[in-house]
Amino acid sequence: MHHTDRDPSPLGAIPRVFVDLPPALGPQATFGRSLWSLLPKDTALHLEDPMSAWPDGALVSLTWRCAPDDVPAPAGRAAALVWTEPTEAAMQDWALAMRAWQTAHPGLTGLLRPTALPEPGDHRGLESLVALSLQTGCPLAVDLHEALLRAHAAVRDTHAAMALVRQTVNQLPGTCVGRLEIGGQQRWHEPVAQADQRVPDALWDLVDELCTHWGPKPLRIKWQGPAPAPAVLADEARLAHQAFSRADGS
Repeated sequence: MHHTDRDPSPLGAIPRVFVDLPPALGPQATFGRSLWSLLPKDTALHLEDPMSAWPDGALVSLTWRCAPDDVPAPAGRAAALVWTEPTEAAMQDWALAMRAWQTAHPGLTGLLRPTALPEPGDHRGLESLVALSLQTGCPLAVDLHEALLRAHAAVRDTHAAMALVRQTVNQLPGTCVGRLEIGGQQRWHEPVAQADQRVPDALWDLVDELCTHWGPKPLRIKWQGPAPAPAVLADEARLAHQAFSRADGS
């Protein structure tokens, strides 16, 4: 059942899957309308540019890179806000402001996206990140795709990179993780993903492992390069729902 066949999810419900809507395509572009109409139930759109509009009736999450005091009350059907990690000097102020913002908007889910995950064995970095999540009341949006790119840049071997990502992510307490983010595979010698490429099997396998260990986590399908066709993104969303269901036992 697609979005055109059902009532939208109630405001405040946490979707299982989020799919990026490329900002350059415009809020009412044919691409956006087509994508929204094809997505499975309990799927939302994600916008990296929070000032963009989105297709009528769509449930969305938004990324904010400004201080919480500068974030207006969300309009429309916003389901989640993703904050980028503040600098260490601003961390305490952000923690207080984010906690206040969460209290003022109880129908929304706030997530905190770290700029980078702590290296394996970096206990101080891990403790700092977990403490920030607890102080703000925001669980972490863990970007597995970005972690894989960083690991590959360090070790230059795909299997070794995946092993490093497993080490890195497994040190996180599952109770602090609110969403996993995965993306289309890029060719390692190119700066961005290609439009015809899909989420690699290794990342789906890692999602299965983590969700078996932690319990089911919402998933975001992201794309850093040219967006695939709406039908391809909708199919990735279907696979994400299957991964959630396997962990959920449904």
